[in-house]
Amino acid sequence: HEFGHALGLRHSDFTDDLMFGIVPVPAYVSVHHIGTLVSMYENLITPSNSGIKT
Repeated sequence: HEFGHALGLRHSDFTDDLMFGIVPVPAYVSVHHIGTLVSMYENLITPSNSGIKT
């Protein structure tokens, strides 16, 4: 949950999400989290600036 905050995620309204205000057990990364992270970071790393050789 705190790692999600460190990445820039806010609390979720979905009760089964890891980023819900009260962390459910078991907690997991949902498709909502993945979609949010992809949209936040998709333009930051490209093959040309990542240092990864393809």
